[in-house]
Amino acid sequence: SIISRLQTELGNWKKVKASEDGIQIELDELDDKIEFCRSAIESASVVEKTLVKDMKNNIEKLTKEKFLNIQWKDDEFVDIRMNNDYGVFIKNRTGKEERPGDLSDGEKLCLGLCFMSALHNISGFELPIVMDTPLGVLDTDLRNNLAKSLPQFMGGKQIIMLVTSTEYTDEFRDPLINNLEHEYTIKWSNSEDGKESEVI
Repeated sequence: SIISRLQTELGNWKKVKASEDGIQIELDELDDKIEFCRSAIESASVVEKTLVKDMKNNIEKLTKEKFLNIQWKDDEFVDIRMNNDYGVFIKNRTGKEERPGDLSDGEKLCLGLCFMSALHNISGFELPIVMDTPLGVLDTDLRNNLAKSLPQFMGGKQIIMLVTSTEYTDEFRDPLINNLEHEYTIKWSNSEDGKESEVI
């Protein structure tokens, strides 16, 4: 009968409608998830940019403080800045910016130590710092300045220095004496098997 046929059609349309409603609900849920992901990505990007900027600014500030503090030439350099790629620019007292390659060997070494120290201070890692012949090209005044400021300079981090006898003079050692835990000497000798070293 017509009524029976209409009731059947009505039932079928209700099923189709229920099926489409379910699909729409799923689409709405997916849209919500997509929008959440977009929002999370934007927020994470802002946080990352802020952290990267803060980290760069902290490294720049620490490098500047340490470098200007340890310099033996009074007022020779007045500022240090870094670009976003960590390129270093050193402003001298005339206002001109120099690059690390423009500095003397001693100044370059000093700047490198300061930059390394700044990185180490903000890294969060408690690892020792190893310096291999760090004083090689430094003149006496800079060596003495470095010895006086080294304990504070490295922020309480453990430092292992491998130095030659010409570097490790009494003038360098004396200011550090209260902060030295151990001293070792590497003794070289020749044998039938070749050159040998012994830590004393």
